[in-house]
Amino acid sequence: MYFIEKCLIVIEFCYNFDMTLKDIQKLNIIKSEILYDLDLSLLDNDKLLSLIDFIDIEEFDINTISDFDKKCIYEEVDGYLDTYKDKLELEKLLAYIAEKDYDLDDLLLFTPYDENTLNLNEFSDSAISYLKEELDLAVQILESDIKLAKIEQELEEKEAQKQELYEQECFYEEQYPETVCHFEDNDIFISLTDEIEQLQLQRTKILSELETLKQKSSNSITEDEIKKIQAKKFISPKELSILYPDMSISSQATYRGRLKDKLPFHQKKKRGKITYVVSEVEEWRKNQNWKHK
Repeated sequence: MYFIEKCLIVIEFCYNFDMTLKDIQKLNIIKSEILYDLDLSLLDNDKLLSLIDFIDIEEFDINTISDFDKKCIYEEVDGYLDTYKDKLELEKLLAYIAEKDYDLDDLLLFTPYDENTLNLNEFSDSAISYLKEELDLAVQILESDIKLAKIEQELEEKEAQKQELYEQECFYEEQYPETVCHFEDNDIFISLTDEIEQLQLQRTKILSELETLKQKSSNSITEDEIKKIQAKKFISPKELSILYPDMSISSQATYRGRLKDKLPFHQKKKRGKITYVVSEVEEWRKNQNWKHK
């Protein structure tokens, strides 16, 4: 199966760029022998070929090419990477966001832009640099939040397993008080305890990282911004986390997934954008006041 996938990748590559397998091999030689110390992850092969179009890829031979031509190839690619580094990194980050299916508008919430106005070809270098930094920070915060939610879920499951183990091992303790229950010596109990301790350490670390990331953010939420969010009928998960700091994006997912007393939300299609109605959330919070102090 792996071999077939590799073949399909090569076939697709050849189809898209009208290149033979030998041409691909020659391009890889250029990358490894001439451009080896450059970060080429920001360039696709099509763009790389357009930058070195003065080299005949079909006739290229690493054994006969002159040092001058090698230098020309290096300087052409290095110069392009240096000039457009921020834009290339931003494009790569946007592709990553799309691949992960993150809500781009949510990530752009505190910038002057939204998904519809994100035309990189019209942006100045400073605007691109600003966007790259803000988006990168927003993605780091989101992914730390996701990790935290996963750990919280695992902790809940492990604690439930410990309780279940106790009930199984010490079932007769209440009926027969003289019976001594040594379930702490159970290998499963010891393993669960270790796993819970490790998860708690991970949680503490991620909470610390989140605090650091949020402190890095140059965006301070003003009272006017909060009022604007409150005035909307529909708000995003990120906006909800601003109105109610005790409801992070990750904890919202947990509340939405409850069997009972779910956090009310709206979603037009499966895997589509999630929105909330402020009045519905306020009513839900009022009914959940045991949870939210």
